[in-house]
Parts: sequence; C-alpha cells; structure tokens
Amino acid sequence: MSRRILIVDDEADLVEALSLKLQGGDYDIDTANNGMEALEQLSKSKADIVLLDLIMPKLDGFGFLDALRKQNVDVPVIVLSNLGQAEDIERAQKYDAVKHFFVKADTPLDDIVKKLSEII
Repeated sequence: MSRRILIVDDEADLVEALSLKLQGGDYDIDTANNGMEALEQLSKSKADIVLLDLIMPKLDGFGFLDALRKQNVDVPVIVLSNLGQAEDIERAQKYDAVKHFFVKADTPLDDIVKKLSEII
C-alpha cells in the first residue's frame, strides 16, 4: 500500500530533489508551491504526511497550519524551513500536527526521509 506525501515548498530544486529521493519507496507524491495550493491538494486527496516550508508566497506555512487546525484536518506535518531561530521552531511546534522541525540548510535529505518513514 503506497503512502501519499504532499511536499509544500516554493523552492523547485528542493521539491525535485525530495521527489527523486522518495521515488524509490512506496510513495505517491503530490507537490504544491504555497499553502493555498496545498489546501486545494488536500481537498482533492488526503495525504498521509505533509513536508512543509514556512516561508512561501500567497499563504505561508504558518497560515497553512492555521487553516489545517480550523478545518480539523488531521495530517502529520514535518516542517522544512530555513527559519532556525528558537522562536520560529517553538511557534511551529505549538501546532499539534507538527511532528518534527528540520532546518533545511543543516539537514541531509536522508535524515528527512528517515524521519518521514518513522512517522508514517
């Protein structure tokens, strides 16, 4: 049984790299460039997990997390962001959906894939 992953990030190179890294597994991958697109994707098909950037156009990651909470959407989220300050991490972790926070610049893709596998 394949798992559906939604990658939400406006950095096309990272989305492509993550997609390629995950292709070998039993995953169906959807992508969105911002929080608005991600909410639309989730209304069409349920995801088993979301990989989420925080800084994006139209609707940022925090806005996306707010919308998930308001809509009572229960999906685990791994945050991938270059925001690495303690207050940003604490703010993200206040959302029950957030299961882990990675600073992009400090995290190899293998670590992200490993954590994703642990959560789903």
